Amino acid sequence: MGLVQMLGEIVIGLVIIIYLFIKNPIIFSFLVSLIFITILIYDLYARKSLVTSGKEGNIYSAKMISFIKEGLSGFMEIKIFNKENFIKNKLNLAATKYAHSQININFMNVIPRYLIEIIMLLTIIIIALLIKYINLNENGELIPLLGVYAFGAIRILPIARNISYTLNRLNASTDSINILNEQFKTFESNKRIYKQKKLYKNFKKLNLENIYFSYSKENKILEGFSLEIKKSQKILIKGKSGRGKTTLLNIIMGLLYYDKGSIFLNDKLISDIKTINYLFAYIPQDTFIINDTIENNICLGEKITKSNQTKLNKAIKEADLMGLVKTFKDRENTIIGEGGQSLSGGQKQKIAIARAIFHERSILVLDEATNALDNKSEGEIFNKLSDNKNLTIIAVSHKKLNSYKYNYLINI
Repeated sequence: MGLVQMLGEIVIGLVIIIYLFIKNPIIFSFLVSLIFITILIYDLYARKSLVTSGKEGNIYSAKMISFIKEGLSGFMEIKIFNKENFIKNKLNLAATKYAHSQININFMNVIPRYLIEIIMLLTIIIIALLIKYINLNENGELIPLLGVYAFGAIRILPIARNISYTLNRLNASTDSINILNEQFKTFESNKRIYKQKKLYKNFKKLNLENIYFSYSKENKILEGFSLEIKKSQKILIKGKSGRGKTTLLNIIMGLLYYDKGSIFLNDKLISDIKTINYLFAYIPQDTFIINDTIENNICLGEKITKSNQTKLNKAIKEADLMGLVKTFKDRENTIIGEGGQSLSGGQKQKIAIARAIFHERSILVLDEATNALDNKSEGEIFNKLSDNKNLTIIAVSHKKLNSYKYNYLINI
């Protein structure tokens, strides 16, 4: 928007500038040079401060949102421990720093207006004094000409101010623009990956070879780790909390870059680990639920065609959701509220399992996904999933999954 606005101002300014140039090229060149040199010098002076303020604005606005989310998610504990001020103080600090960054941006935007007006006013006064004391107006043409230029300056000044303001806005938005550019690059990369996703339908095996990963020199998680995941295999990953189970999952699913090693899909080296995302369906402990119908929570925007309806019914049945669906008048078209507030934790996890089944990925990852289920429901779901010969399952748990028919155990 800033660029479009600046383009419009430049077009209007050019018309006035051409007229003034025809009237007197010397005075014209002096005035225009003065205006744009002022803008340029100020832009060079203010750019670093504006870029920094824009970046700080992004950082602290993100922190404000984060603190609000944390306060809402921990509402009960905050009230019980009487720690409202803890969240409030964090929010106030971020809000104050955000406000300071915006004040600095607004202040820097206002300065050029008065700076340019003062310079133009002083210039006209100097020319008027020269006319009076040095007798530059012998033929009587200079004073009317000065009037024309004074009028032209009045019209050009807002244009110059707007151009300067737009440059300042662009400088202040540099960090936001950089962030968006990185996102667009990711989108383009994902488009290319999406076009290749059919290649991952014919899954046979996934190999991790000699993988190293550490968060720091002191916190090494994987050292020379190797794993072969074959089609139809049922793998159980066990270990105490904090031992790196979720980290291992993130590497397997292509969500986390490892320090050293290789990943092969069907014996083909994977150069970009993000491409293996399309192999997986992921069910976490904390279920992602949107304020929409059961159907849309399972399908996530997929249009319900005849074939998709069959897939949806199958997913509801295999995730043991049919009993829940039948309790609602609108069945799967029932809206379940923000965060699934009308459902229990176990029912939300069943929706996540149905979602994974519906999207027909080759590998299903269960990251402590059945913690909210009772042993009977957990056993029934695991057994139904295990009976699917085309589905590879990786389950992570610190519980004893005696009912889970796994054929490979990894202890971390």
